[in-house]
Amino acid sequence: MSPILRLSFGEQGTWCFGLDHREVAFHPQAFKVIYSFIAGREPATFDVIPEPRPVLNGLISGWANGAPTNLPLAGAVVEIYEVDPASGQRLGQAIHKRTTSADGDWGPFAAKPTAYYEFVVTADGYPITHIYRTPFPRSSAYIHLRLKPLSDREKGSGAPVTLIRPRGYLGHGRDTFLIDGKVPPGVNEGVPGTAEGKMRFEPGPPRPVRVVLNQEAMTVLPHPLEAGHIVIAEFHY
Repeated sequence: MSPILRLSFGEQGTWCFGLDHREVAFHPQAFKVIYSFIAGREPATFDVIPEPRPVLNGLISGWANGAPTNLPLAGAVVEIYEVDPASGQRLGQAIHKRTTSADGDWGPFAAKPTAYYEFVVTADGYPITHIYRTPFPRSSAYIHLRLKPLSDREKGSGAPVTLIRPRGYLGHGRDTFLIDGKVPPGVNEGVPGTAEGKMRFEPGPPRPVRVVLNQEAMTVLPHPLEAGHIVIAEFHY
């Protein structure tokens, strides 16, 4: 795959720039071209216009037969905590809690458009998964949370933290991606080809770990793997 992708949209002409496989669908420049082709004019803004009280929902899914699935997972317990973006500490008790039924929905949940949240998902056969998220300025019914069982290679001690970028890959020299001030190992050089970076910290009392992706940042608290926990920092952009 070439790092330069080319799309043609009729009279809109040819659009060409260095975006990866996923960004072609999600990047603001992709939005501009797609919107212009459908609407016949450029969008008035690229900015996300916040709502005063966004409502969130989504599906809990998991794995089956060694592969991810989009099928709903019943019986998963979902808790949501507002957290301090500087320390990762929870600001009080859970503000939302639900056990999923056959449809797998974990909401609805009325959020604050500027709040940082920690989603904690517990389900049989999976590690206790802590997913930290940057603020949600607008409503969405598609905040899907997929659980993944631990492989034999992933088991052990320590406190793993994973940076995930669903809307694009991680590119050396193009993106800034840091966990605790360091570039996580295992991210390939050259053409971006992975959306995840991971670091494992020594066991011990949880301490704040800053995670950065380009202009976004959040602070998470690692939890011990030997106690059945994993931590994910998931970014919008």
